[in-house]
Order: sequence, then structure tokens, then C-alpha cells
Amino acid sequence: MGAPPELSTQRLGTFTRLRDELPFYSRYCLKIRDKAGQLVPFIFNRAQSYLHARIEAQRKKTGRVRVVIVKGRQQGCSTYISARYFHRSTLHSGTNVFILAHISDSTRHIFKMVGAFYDNCPEPMKPSVKVSNQRNLEFEGLGSEYSVGTAGSADVGRSMTLQLFHGSEVAFWPNTDELMGGVMQGVADLPGTEIVFESTANGLGNMFHSLAIAGLRPDSDFITIFIPWFWQDEYKSPTPTGFCPTEEESKLMDTYGLSSEQIYWRRKKINDTFGGKLWAFMREYPCTLQEAFITSGESLHSGELIAKARQNTVPDNAAPLILGVDPARSGDDTALCWRRGRQVVKKREYNDMDEMKLVGIVAAELDKGQVQMTFIDVGLGYGTIDRLRELGYGRWIRGVHFGESALEAEIYLNKRTEMYDESRKWFEDGGANIPDEDGFATGLLSIPPLKQTVGRGVLALPSKDEIKKGMGAEQKQLLNQTDAFALTFAYPVAASAAHNRVTRVDAPVIRVKSPLGTIKRFAKGHKSDGGYSTTFKLS
Repeated sequence: MGAPPELSTQRLGTFTRLRDELPFYSRYCLKIRDKAGQLVPFIFNRAQSYLHARIEAQRKKTGRVRVVIVKGRQQGCSTYISARYFHRSTLHSGTNVFILAHISDSTRHIFKMVGAFYDNCPEPMKPSVKVSNQRNLEFEGLGSEYSVGTAGSADVGRSMTLQLFHGSEVAFWPNTDELMGGVMQGVADLPGTEIVFESTANGLGNMFHSLAIAGLRPDSDFITIFIPWFWQDEYKSPTPTGFCPTEEESKLMDTYGLSSEQIYWRRKKINDTFGGKLWAFMREYPCTLQEAFITSGESLHSGELIAKARQNTVPDNAAPLILGVDPARSGDDTALCWRRGRQVVKKREYNDMDEMKLVGIVAAELDKGQVQMTFIDVGLGYGTIDRLRELGYGRWIRGVHFGESALEAEIYLNKRTEMYDESRKWFEDGGANIPDEDGFATGLLSIPPLKQTVGRGVLALPSKDEIKKGMGAEQKQLLNQTDAFALTFAYPVAASAAHNRVTRVDAPVIRVKSPLGTIKRFAKGHKSDGGYSTTFKLS
């Protein structure tokens, strides 16, 4: 849309600014209804200003916008995106906008808001309307169109050609695979195009969760933007006389800079709206991205305890160091996890692995003399275990079959169930310390709760394949790390008075050092049935 030729230089400058600067345009050209129902100028709040800055930074860097927004309730993200696209479609020619909401009520609400934008827009900035109905505005002379739809039909938007797409409350969409294969194909991978997914979280394993996790990767086309609840000025309540924050509330105030009014609003919301269920509040009004995906009985692990463990930095240096190894299956990563008592010391994943490479990695760890026991999943780890034993590491290696009998067979169906329940108890005992990483926390929260089996009445965990159903590729990979973590709970490991150490010297000799002395093993020269000798000699 070009400026009329009769505009003065000053008016032309104002028009140019309105066309190019969305916050300026929104303040002077758009009206919204506030939470009291009053029609007011649309002035960005803190969340909207932050969102605008992040989106504009990506647009300037890449020429296009690909964003996933994770936020709390009623923070104005849908309003911001609707205004952004109204601005583009009314002031730039050839712009087709499509907004897809999760239910028809939301679709009507969004389009009513867009209608209010148009009705209250100053006449000089308002294009003529060629087509207007309950779901579509087509602007005269611009070739631009603003449409909305509901995600109930898998075919919605399939034949459209779009420049700007907004998915609203994506975590609650049905038919996500079909929708992604339909409407999403209408947005070309070209400069000037925009795709924005936004939603409050709705648990783990759905498309929105997978998109949000993928957007954390530096090589992803999408970026994940998180909006915390406490950025909303209205989320506060006057404190009563004598109000005293709890220890947990005081820590939150220190961590996030919350006021007494904000923490009291939080307390009231937890008690009055969510019946005292902290996990439910954290999912609807998260402080962090990880909190947004907290579940309740849907997960074996407590999201609240995992959140606390991420913030704990106290080591447990006196405990034995245990290594859990989950070898790669087809299409999977190999995962290793080091746990020392109450602390997960570190974790690693490898996406290109074979048995001999894994032998070298584990042997190198044992050579450092700190790992006192290594538990390896024998499902695909037989070769690795056998080779490590041949090399003299057998004392610090134990194969674990997830389907083997549990130590407490009267309680657990198998070893896998027992290990995972031990990891749950580890968090509940308090003092747990895990890496402050969204991926690791998300993998833990993806594990469903134990259920009693029919017949024996023991506790069981669904198989890994069952848990993976409905998950995206990103989330499936996270389960490898949770298996490696669970393996560190396979059997009790006592702290040794001295750490065992295995060192390899000039071939063909391997020396194994222990508190009892040095045992020399000959790796070559003593053949027996084509394999390595089982003869040991004290040196």
C-alpha cells in the first residue's frame, strides 16, 4: 500500500513509520479490549515487547520467521501475532494470512479481535474490504487476505498458498500429523514468510512439545521462545497483614526477582484455582520452559522434584561413581550416564557407534580409576561386555538385561521396572542434583507411572516401544539417556577403600591394579580355542 502523493513530508514520515514499525502502528492504529472489557489502544506489554524483539531479530538475520512460543495463560501472544499479521496484510500487497486455532470458540474470538482492529483503525490506514464473512477478510486493491480456521479437520488449509501462518494453542490440536502435512505445505520456504506456533503446554509427547524441544537446537530453523508468567503486571495480589513467604517461596523470590504481591498471587492461585496442586499451576503458569511441560500422574517422576534437582549444585564426592551404558539400537543414540550418589555428574550421547568404539570409550573411563562399577544393557551390549572382560575389566563391568528378574521380584515385574522405580525414590529422598538441561528433564518426565499387572499383581512399566508411541523423533532420542540413568540403579554398589584402576601399557601386556596388588594379564601369546587366555599371573 503506497502513500497518497499529496501527503506532506511530515505526514509521509509518519506514514512510513506506521508502515515499518509495528509497536508504533499498534499504539496509534489498533484497539483491543482489556481484561475489564474496555476498548483501549494496543500498547505492548512486557511479554509482547520481548516476543517482538526476538521475532524481529530472527527476521533480520534469516529473512523469515520460524518460531515456537511456550507461554502461560493470557499473556497476549495470540493478540500480538494477530496484530502483526493484520499490519502486514493491510499495508503490504500480496500477503495471505491464515490463523489456525484449536477449537471453534477460539477461532471466533481471534477473528472478532481482527474485526475490531479493522473497525477501529483510522480511515487513512484502513483499506477497503472486498470480501467479508465470519472467517475471511479480503482487502480491495491489495491482493491480501486474512483468514482463520479450526484444527478439527485434517484437510483445513490444504490448498492455500500462504505467506504468514499462525498456529494458536497448538498443543491441543487433533490430527497434528495430517495438519502439518496439509496447511504447513502452503507456506513456501522463502524470504518474508512467517510461521509461528504458540501454546500453553499440554504434557509430553505431542507435536507441540517436540517442536519446542527441536527449537532449542542451534541448527534448527525454528527458535523456541519462552514467556514466564511473572512478566504480567496484573498477576499480583495485595498481601495481608503478617504475610510470610515459605522457604520455597523465598527461594523463588530470590531466583526470579518476584515481589511479595506476586508470590502471594501465586499462592492464592495454587490453592483457589488448582486445589493445592502445585504441578497444575506450574504447567499453566510456568517460571521456566521445563516447568511448562510438567505432568502429574502421567509421569513416573515428579516435575517439581526434577525442577528442584536442576537447581541443586551440591556434589556427593564420598559416594561411588557408577556408569550406566545404553548401547545404540537401530536409529538410536548410544547414551552414557555417570552418577555419584546424589549427583548425576555428567552424561554423553553418541550417534555413530559400534561395539569396538564403545569398548574404547568405556575402557578409557575405567582407566581413569574413578568408576567403580559399569552397568551395560545387554540387549545390544553383549559384544561390548565380552570384549571388556577379555581386556581385563570384568571386575568393573556388569551386564544388565532389562527383562531379568528384579531383586524384589515380589514387587516388580522385571529389572527395568525396579531400576526406574529406584530412580523415582532417588528424587523423592531429597538432595538430588542433575544437570540443568531441558532435554534430560524432559526425558525423565516422559516415563509413565508404574501400573499393577493383572494376575501377579506386581508393578510394571510399559515397554520402551510403547512409551515411544506418539512421540516425535526428538523426544524418542531423549529416552536413551533416561535408560542410561536408570541403569546406574541396577544393583547396590559399595564405596571401595581405594579406587580400582586399569592401565594398559605396551602391548601385549595389560596390568590390572587393585588394593590386593598388581595382576598381569597377557593379552597375546597364550591362545586357547582361538581366543584369549584366561591365565593370570601375579607380578
